[in-house]
Order: sequence, then C-alpha cells, then structure tokens
Amino acid sequence: MKKRQILFLLLFLFPLCLSVRAADEARCVNNACDMRIYGERADTLLDGNLRSHSKLHKGTELTVNSSELIGGLYLEFSAAPGEYTLRAGDQTRKCGQSGFLHQYIGELNCYSLTLRFQGEGILANVYVLSPGDKPEWVQDWEPCWDRTDVLLLPTHSDDDALFFGGIIPWCLDRGARVQVAYLISHSTEPYRCNELLNALWVSGLRNYPVLGIYEDLGPDESMEKQIELYAKDKVPYDDMLLRQLRLYRQFRPQVVICHDSKGEYGHGAHKLYYQLAADAMEMAGNGSVDASSAARFGVWTPSKLYVHLLRERPVVIDLDEPLRSFNYRTGYELAQKAFACHESQYDFFSWYFWGAPTAAQLQQYSAREYGLYYSAVGDDVSGRSFFDNLTLCDSPGETDAAPAEAEAPETLPEEAPEAAPAAEEESSHSAATLVNPRLGEIRAEQRRLVCGICALLAVVAALLITLHKLKIKEREQ
Repeated sequence: MKKRQILFLLLFLFPLCLSVRAADEARCVNNACDMRIYGERADTLLDGNLRSHSKLHKGTELTVNSSELIGGLYLEFSAAPGEYTLRAGDQTRKCGQSGFLHQYIGELNCYSLTLRFQGEGILANVYVLSPGDKPEWVQDWEPCWDRTDVLLLPTHSDDDALFFGGIIPWCLDRGARVQVAYLISHSTEPYRCNELLNALWVSGLRNYPVLGIYEDLGPDESMEKQIELYAKDKVPYDDMLLRQLRLYRQFRPQVVICHDSKGEYGHGAHKLYYQLAADAMEMAGNGSVDASSAARFGVWTPSKLYVHLLRERPVVIDLDEPLRSFNYRTGYELAQKAFACHESQYDFFSWYFWGAPTAAQLQQYSAREYGLYYSAVGDDVSGRSFFDNLTLCDSPGETDAAPAEAEAPETLPEEAPEAAPAAEEESSHSAATLVNPRLGEIRAEQRRLVCGICALLAVVAALLITLHKLKIKEREQ
C-alpha cells in the first residue's frame, strides 16, 4: 500500500471516527413506513407539519408498517386523546396516561404496530425511530414538580421566549427547579401548544408545563375590560384568583416571576396575570381561603415575587453569560432559538430581537430587567440574581418537608417608585455551585466524545503500525 493511499484512507476514516459518538443515536425512519388509519393512508402524520393533522375518535386504529426495525415512536398531539393501547407482536402496552401532548414510546423492536385510541383527540405528527438512544430533539417529558424554586408565569405560548426569554436556561444552569404555568389557552390554534412545548424543550425545560385554560380576548382590551368579559362568560375574577392561589400551593415555589404591571406593550391579559400573581400573594398564607387546596397541598407563601420591568429594588439578569450546562451558549441565544419554534408568531414578534445581537442591547421590554415586588427573606444583595438569601431545593442538606402554616405576606406596594440606583457587581453566590440537573446529559456527551477520540486514535495507531511494517518490508526487498 502506497503512502498516498494510506493518507487518503486516514482522511476518509477521520470523520467516521468522530461520528462514533452519534452512531448509537436513533434515526427517524418515516420514509421507510406505511401509516394508515382504518386502512386509509395517513401521510399527513409523517410530514412534520403541525397544522396538518388527523382527528382521533373513540376506537380509532393507527397502523404502522416499516421496512426498517422500529425502536421507538414520538407522537405530537394537538389535543391529547387520553389513554390508548399499543400492540406490537405479542406485547401490549397502555400509553397516554400522562395526558402530555408530546409523548415518547421506546424499546419497541418491531416492524409493525397498532395504536388504538379510547378517546377523542388530534394527532399532528408521528416520528418512527430506529433502535438506539433517544435523540435530543425527541421530547420525553417529566411530570410537573411538586416543589419548585421558580414558578414562571407567561400569559401566552410565546411570552416565555420573548419577555422572559433566556430566564429558563439561566435558572436551570444554576441548579434551580423551574415550573412554567400559562394563563391563556390556545385550543382554537392547537398548533401553538406544540410550538410552546418545542420552545420550552429548546430552553432546557424537562418538567411539563401547566397549560392555560382561559380564552384569549386579544391585546386591545384593558385589564378591567378583560375581567368584565370573562365574568360575562361565567369566569369571575375570584375563580381566576383561586386558580393562581392553587398554583402557589401545588408547586410551593420560592420565587415567582410575572409580567410587567403595564403589560409590556400594553396587553390587557399580561396586566391581568400580573394582578392575579400579586393578589394571590396576599391570601396565600390564609388557610381558610380555599380550604380544599389548603388541605390537599398545605398553605404556602412564596418567598419572593419578581415583576418584569419593575423599577423598585431592581434586578438585572446577565443573559449574555455563557451557560456551562448549555455548551456555553447564552440565555439570550437560547431565547432566540426558542422563539424560532413559534413559527405562527414569528412574523408578528420577531421585531423584539431586531438590532440586538446581545441581550444587553435590547431596546424595549428587556427580559433582563425585573424588580423585587415582595420578599419574605429581605432585600437582594447582588442585584444580579433571583436567588439571593435562598437555598435551592436540590442544595445539599435541603429536605422536602411538608409546608407549615405561613404568615401573611408583608404589605405589597401599589405602585413602583422611581428607578433605584444601579445595582453593584454581582457578589459570589452559592447558587452558582449547586448541583446541575443537566450534568448527566453533559457527562454522557463527554463520554461519547471521548469514545470517538479513542476510536480515532486506535485507527491512527493501526495505520501507523501498518505503515511501519510496509517500510520494513520495502527495506528487506
């Protein structure tokens, strides 16, 4: 073998060795599949389009036949059908108990299967996967937290990527548990719920959000008009307030983050969710209010409430900081990537990021800026974190004891005063060194990379030995 041939072989094998780390990852094999509902082809389920879908009725059967071995299924529902049955060969499974819109079913190892749905729903997409590790883009959601560090309250499906953009990965990078709870339902535009989940997954969230339940009345209505219209539709403000109170009690957050009192660009529903968050704080410690939820979850008052753009006791979050658990991408970069998942809203709100390559350059409604509206643990020290004076749930030595009867919160301000002086430089904070919930993923990535490098070195060593032997043979001749 000539030296030039050996060099060519080495260059050919180099990218193959680097790809060893991904060789065990499952592939989408939709192109090898025939999918039918009651015998009729269901190609719309294979096109990856959230707006094309199939309606499911009680007893609907979906069959999949593949020329490649099926290792798993990833289903994207726009309306969850409840429990359904999967049959593959001699195995039968009950699925769908979680009610999640995006569901993953693994370890199938078959060439054909049948799904039978017991309830009604809407199925947008099916991704058939080969055997192997679940790809990162496949969403395998965990249940909601029963105790959380941060309860984030976006009104609509895209608000978490805009006005709170980057906050989720920033908190996760510090080891915080994050629970997201929306106000508005998008049942009339069901694809927006799929976009919502895609964006949250990109942001690093793995615990399923609480989806909104109220109709979207549009941005043109004031908060007072929205309350009036909801009441006419038999949804009084007090009922909405009880829902908010139950969110506090169910998730027991230490920190609550809500919208600007002025609704950012003036959206009445943003103002309404802010008001609900603030009013619920005042009654959270009163066990006689909604005694049923108090008996079920205990009484709980969050330690802090942060309001977007509030000037009192300001906090500025560095969303341009590289985040270790996100491969050193910044929260702002992840916010842009998350917002791109909201395809139906992109043309309407992409202006938010225009002319701002970094979060520090955002001109309007910056996701970096908040104010400490209420605190039971004193004023913040750093002015750069939500977690001053707190110990996060997963910190060493922290226990998950049942909540005790909490005292009523201090009097909450009615209006924000003028801007306070700029915050000092961020002080050292124990939250930066807390256990990171995504470290397992990072270490798995590192192990795959090391395996790839080792494989490359082995190939290089084998080629060098072969080359050396050839030289010796040439000399002998």
